[in-house]
Amino acid sequence: MSDIQQIAPYLFYEDVEAALVFLERAFGFQETLRYRGAQGYVSHAEMCLGAGSIMLGNPGEQYRNPRRSGEVSSSVHVTVDDAQATYERALAAGAQIIEPPADQPYGGRRFGVSDPEGHEWWFSQPASSLAPEDWAPAHPRVSGNRMSRYRWVAWRLDRLPRTHAPDQTRVGGPSRASSCA
Repeated sequence: MSDIQQIAPYLFYEDVEAALVFLERAFGFQETLRYRGAQGYVSHAEMCLGAGSIMLGNPGEQYRNPRRSGEVSSSVHVTVDDAQATYERALAAGAQIIEPPADQPYGGRRFGVSDPEGHEWWFSQPASSLAPEDWAPAHPRVSGNRMSRYRWVAWRLDRLPRTHAPDQTRVGGPSRASSCA
């Protein structure tokens, strides 16, 4: 068994080709794989940004994206070096603003946008290394012990070394290195 463990969001799009173009222009993702099925449209694709990756797919005619269904059930979080530059790039590409860039009580800077099909994307930039006891007061809807534990865990996780494999092994296909890592 491989020691490589990665999590990659798999996002459904009604128009995968348009999503590939938007995600590259808005956020800087790089396309690493495109599969056009027998139906003639792109039914699966993969993109990367830094050491992270996402997968995109079109599950067929019955699928309705978050914009058309009016429901968002998840969001994607991306840590970046420069939140302001990423925000400006996303705006220029036509992303819809959920929340403009703002400093957070835990020391980071964050913003949220949605893509043309309604998927929510949140970007954050670690701005400082505040200890949990120095964070601003917790949101009133979150009780003390739970939030204190969350803050401590988030603070500790931020200090773990971040590593990734230089090459991804694919089941049923050759291994190929990503140009993003």
